[in-house]
Amino acid sequence: MSRKRPRSFEPANKTSQKTQNSENCHTPTTVFVSNLDQLKGEPVRYESNKDKYGWIFDRVVAFFLLMATAGGTYYIYKTDETTRQSQRAFVAVRDISVDPLGPLQLPSIMTDDGPGQMIYSITMAWENNGSTETKDLEIGNTLIINGHPGVPVWPIKDRAGQKRVLLPKASTQASKLTTGGSDLNNVRDGRTFIFIFGFAKYRDAFGAKHLTLACFEIGAAPIDYTKEGAKGAGGYQCGEYNCADEDCKRYDKPPELKELLAYLD
Repeated sequence: MSRKRPRSFEPANKTSQKTQNSENCHTPTTVFVSNLDQLKGEPVRYESNKDKYGWIFDRVVAFFLLMATAGGTYYIYKTDETTRQSQRAFVAVRDISVDPLGPLQLPSIMTDDGPGQMIYSITMAWENNGSTETKDLEIGNTLIINGHPGVPVWPIKDRAGQKRVLLPKASTQASKLTTGGSDLNNVRDGRTFIFIFGFAKYRDAFGAKHLTLACFEIGAAPIDYTKEGAKGAGGYQCGEYNCADEDCKRYDKPPELKELLAYLD
């Protein structure tokens, strides 16, 4: 007669206890957050992945906030710079005129004209085309008569002149230059060439320094300028020395011009 092996029984709560122990068993996640932590050998332990990725998320947000702040600062700087450029004073020559002054009363020491010959004034008018006034504006000019064509070397030194203020859209004149009717006749005939040089240096309302150079050559119509009523002379820009600010630094060879350019430094 066969005997059945008795069935082994385990306590009813043994399986559930193993399951509970398995659920409570948790292996922490280890992350080295910096080189300093690695050197110390002190790893940061997180109780869950949520803590780990939350740390990463916080730093990503901080990075983008930093970039947004830097970008905003740069935008404000560029906006201010654009505003300054659009609002600053800008002085340039508006026009140049040649006008008769009348018959010469005494022999001229500047020209070959004698009494009764016509004398002419050459005026360079400067205008502030900007939206704010100038500060410490100084202007100067001179006249050169050449016996050959071609723009002469810049002749004006940085001589101290009367400082003045030029309001927006206002104009002023440099000192008048004079020449005789016979000189204009020589220009008309191509025997001589008259050049007018001028400069303006000033500070704008924001404190920045500026320099404008100007050069004009005088032209004459085919009439007799030794007679009263003669008109038709004027000026047109030279091929050189018409510039402003940094652009003028390409003309750094003439010693007289180096003194003017040093004003921008």
